[in-house]
Amino acid sequence: QANVPTNINLGNVHVGGTLSQAITIGNTNIAPAGFQEGLDVAVGGTSGGATGSGSITNLAAGGTSNAITLGLTGIGAGNQSGQVHLNLASNGTGTSGLTTLNLGSQAVTVNAVGYNLAQAGVTPAPVTLANQRVGGTATQALTIANLAPNGAFSETLSASFGADNGNATNNGGSVSGIAGGASNNSSLAVGVNTSAAGARTGAVTVNLASNEVNGSGLGTTALAPQSITVSGNVYQVAAGQLNTASLNFGTVQVGQSVSQLLSISNIATGAAGFVEDLNARFGATSGTGGNLISGTGQIVNLAAGGTNASGMTVNVNTGSAATVNGAIAINFFSAGGVNGVSNGLGELGV
Repeated sequence: QANVPTNINLGNVHVGGTLSQAITIGNTNIAPAGFQEGLDVAVGGTSGGATGSGSITNLAAGGTSNAITLGLTGIGAGNQSGQVHLNLASNGTGTSGLTTLNLGSQAVTVNAVGYNLAQAGVTPAPVTLANQRVGGTATQALTIANLAPNGAFSETLSASFGADNGNATNNGGSVSGIAGGASNNSSLAVGVNTSAAGARTGAVTVNLASNEVNGSGLGTTALAPQSITVSGNVYQVAAGQLNTASLNFGTVQVGQSVSQLLSISNIATGAAGFVEDLNARFGATSGTGGNLISGTGQIVNLAAGGTNASGMTVNVNTGSAATVNGAIAINFFSAGGVNGVSNGLGELGV
């Protein structure tokens, strides 16, 4: 008489996985002792992705065997089951000497639970940052999405930064517990090193993992890390230098035309093509007779390393006798462009 389990639970596995387990089959003792044939068991038909292997031949009365293994393959998400039919027979060899007698078959239901691994999507990739100046702090937040289906049988996603290379930087952020179908767009951000001007580029590594849910016991599964290229242009602000010494017009006659040109240079340095032009304009006057001092002209888009000695003129009004011992301000601005082409950053006082 066969003792065969009718249901076995193989446990939990990730979708697409395979589980198997040896089952215990017994030939139960029936009185009177010594008058019971052996048990044969063979794997018959299967359904629902169930599998079976092994066989038992002439298992003695009172004996047990683990020679047959049942399993499930191609497991999907959620509760999964299939069936294996075991063919049973009574074997008279060594006992009654009678021919083998077919005892029919018994269906064994094989159960398992499948869980979707988290599936990571990291965007944008690559990252191109807006133009910024040296010392800028512009960053781009990454969207970390779990593309696995929403539901109780999808694991959650976690993400953190690994190594950077080149000029790429990251905010050290991390996130966990992103459910299937959900995303996070605030925890992880990337940028570039803005300590120097130039076309800055590099890559950040985002480490990803799938985390068990519902106490499945599947633990944490490392997913393939993603490398995100990060690039952005960094500009050096212009630096104005007044090359003209203090202006001394001496003693002049009333009505005499008095003016002098200024020499101004853009002395900023940095990577070629990434140092902003200089703009210069006159500001307020001050001091004794400051109201008689005026400036005409301005300088626009003076390239790095360049000098302009003709664009700005300081004038003194000599329409009446007066003592003039004053000043006029020269205001410098970084133009927000290079060689007259805007970089979108706008004019900045320097």
